[in-house]
Amino acid sequence: MATDRIGRRRNRHYIALIILFAVLFGGWSWLWYYAAGKAEAAIEGWRAREAKSGRVFTCGSQTIGGYPFRIEVNCNRASALIRSNQPPVEIKSSGILIAAQIYQPTLLISEFHGPLTIADPGQAPNIVVNWKLAQSSVRGTPAAPERVSLVFDRPVVDRVSNGNPQHLLLAKHIEIHGRIIEGSAANKPVIQIALQLEQTTAPGLHPAAETPVNADITGVLRGLNDFAPKPWPVRLRELQAVGGQ
Repeated sequence: MATDRIGRRRNRHYIALIILFAVLFGGWSWLWYYAAGKAEAAIEGWRAREAKSGRVFTCGSQTIGGYPFRIEVNCNRASALIRSNQPPVEIKSSGILIAAQIYQPTLLISEFHGPLTIADPGQAPNIVVNWKLAQSSVRGTPAAPERVSLVFDRPVVDRVSNGNPQHLLLAKHIEIHGRIIEGSAANKPVIQIALQLEQTTAPGLHPAAETPVNADITGVLRGLNDFAPKPWPVRLRELQAVGGQ
């Protein structure tokens, strides 16, 4: 009898563990799918806001994955039509992968797949950019970004004329880092920008730029009213009006 009671107690213990595991698994799965749905809604909202400003972003196909610990948005055949630029410009790439950890949603890591082309809408590319590795990281939220980093390994920028490419820029490694050091994205941000160049040449710009350069450059941009998306001519006029530097 005592043996039977011990056996029944063990069975109840195992059943309780199975039920607990099922509850935790189901709860985590619900959380992931809820977060994936929110991420998709946020992307569509961002696209709608950008489209109102004349920047239309599209994917040939879009999938969301990364279960169970990450949210990954894979945008194949990514393109951007910048109508706010004069003249308008169309940018295309093979794809973009954007990932965020479930437990760290304010840090987005992106990987870009080349080549990237820049052209007049509907025309053949006049700029082609390629690389071995291109990544970015963004900390913060779309409404309140805190810092942004871009990293390129072996970038090559070519100007294409009559089907013939000419190197504008080549490098072993380039990094660009920007962060808000005063104010906020919505109220007079002061932005620090750091540029790191390793074995960088720009033969298509000037003969003197054919010699490889290593450099660390840091600057601070003051005079912005906000960090809302705007065409560069508008942004520069605002900086000029307030004596930005």
